[in-house]
Amino acid sequence: MLADAEQWRRLFDTGVTSDSPEAQRLAAQIMDKNIKAKAAKAQVPQDAEEQVAMPLPDTFGVVRSALCGDPRFADPCGAALYGSKACADFANEATRIHVQRLAQQLERQLDQRPASS
Repeated sequence: MLADAEQWRRLFDTGVTSDSPEAQRLAAQIMDKNIKAKAAKAQVPQDAEEQVAMPLPDTFGVVRSALCGDPRFADPCGAALYGSKACADFANEATRIHVQRLAQQLERQLDQRPASS
């Protein structure tokens, strides 16, 4: 968590916006890492021929946390962890944008699936 906060601080200090490609890459990287960490904790048995994805409820938990505003980004904890409320808000907004875009992609994919009979 401290390493993630440091990455957000460095990026925030460059002056990019929360919807910039750099901020979106960092949000994706951190979210992916968090999802993989949750999957590892779940200790889902894996078949040698098939890699099992993290259970869907856990994935939604990570996404829900990002959409609802992770408490790590809230004041005063967020300001302490991220160096300022502005940086915490930046990280929260970048993560929210990333998750919103993922949700839109999923919706498009679901809309394109053929209807089952």
